[in-house]
Amino acid sequence: MAVTKLFGAKIKRREDPRLITGKATYTDDVKLPAMLHAAFVRSPHAHARIRRVSTSEARKAAGVVAVFTGVDLAGKVGPLPCAWLIPNAELKTPPHPAIAVDRVRYVGDAVAVVLADDRYLAQDAAELVRVEYEPLPVLTDAEQATRAGATLLHDDVAQNVAFRWKVAGGDVATAFAQADRVIKQRLVNQRLIPNAMETRASVADFRPSTGELTLWVTSQNPHIHRSSSRECWASPSTSFGSSHRKWEGASGARSLCILTRRSWRSARKHSAGR
Repeated sequence: MAVTKLFGAKIKRREDPRLITGKATYTDDVKLPAMLHAAFVRSPHAHARIRRVSTSEARKAAGVVAVFTGVDLAGKVGPLPCAWLIPNAELKTPPHPAIAVDRVRYVGDAVAVVLADDRYLAQDAAELVRVEYEPLPVLTDAEQATRAGATLLHDDVAQNVAFRWKVAGGDVATAFAQADRVIKQRLVNQRLIPNAMETRASVADFRPSTGELTLWVTSQNPHIHRSSSRECWASPSTSFGSSHRKWEGASGARSLCILTRRSWRSARKHSAGR
């Protein structure tokens, strides 16, 4: 009996037809009654101090329901949690607000969010938000960022080092001393930029009458999303529910819809552009 060879063989992908013919279900396909759409205002600077955010013109734009800055959400939305707390590494986890408050620390850091009747009105209004920045020195090399005198992205994180993690077992020194040959090599890892079929997207539906929040996200880890969302949500009494469905487009890039308990319509959606 012949054994089918898989490694090295050309195997026809079975999942592609539904992905490219409109039969798959993406997060952006979710449509709820009276749903609002979110558009974020993002920093063009890698490192800058936020001097002023003016939202007055955006608030007056057609279809706009609300505009929020980091100052507006401070104390109402918790900082974004670190997904993996590395053990025995003295990991530094400085606060990472969902909407920057006083400083931006990377290009694309959100400084405001607009909620409107549709995504196009939200995007138009987001362009009316005026932000005054004071550019600060930037870091473009990871090694140089750890040297003495380098600009600190977080004042309480020395040398910009998040953690030092050593993994070893047994008598390492003796093993090297007795080895016939020791090879030393410098490895430089490339940057990773996920490019999924669907961009970062999320839908959130909060029901004040029951205190339930339901999230639709492009994720392979619904339970982690639920627990991390609970940390961001300022109300401990909120119940987080999950509905198991087959979602497409989950390829490492995630998005979390930022919400507070205000007099908004119950459902919100955000779908990022390219």
